[in-house]
Amino acid sequence: MSETSSINFHYWSLKTDEELKQSSDEKLPNINFHVLKYSDKCLYVWIGDFNNKIENLSCAIKTPYEKDPTGVEIMLANEELNNNTNSLGKDLSIKLSRKLNKQVFVSFNVACDLLEKMIDNTGDGLSLMQLIEKRLFTEIKQHPELF
Repeated sequence: MSETSSINFHYWSLKTDEELKQSSDEKLPNINFHVLKYSDKCLYVWIGDFNNKIENLSCAIKTPYEKDPTGVEIMLANEELNNNTNSLGKDLSIKLSRKLNKQVFVSFNVACDLLEKMIDNTGDGLSLMQLIEKRLFTEIKQHPELF
């Protein structure tokens, strides 16, 4: 008898964070997060801006051969133009795999120019990438069953 598995969906936006609503920075882009939890062993995370594209895909998984999860870039839209963004997706998949102890696919689709220009004005002095990571890990802490 096989156990049936379900797919759980979870999505939210960076701008829904209360501390960002109170921020005076109106230029903060709307970054969306979509999570598909396939089972207790696999997770897919899409992070993107207004373009709603899937331009790259990275994966990380723990192996018995290394202390940290091994990460790999699976799909690259344009390796020369998006090299910084591609490595961010891979790095994030490794961090998530380490934290969640499971295989994690990350599609990170935020334009490089947004990451370079946008700085948080909430007083923390965080870059947009740091805000994205902070919001993602806060969501994991608040809703662990969805990850």
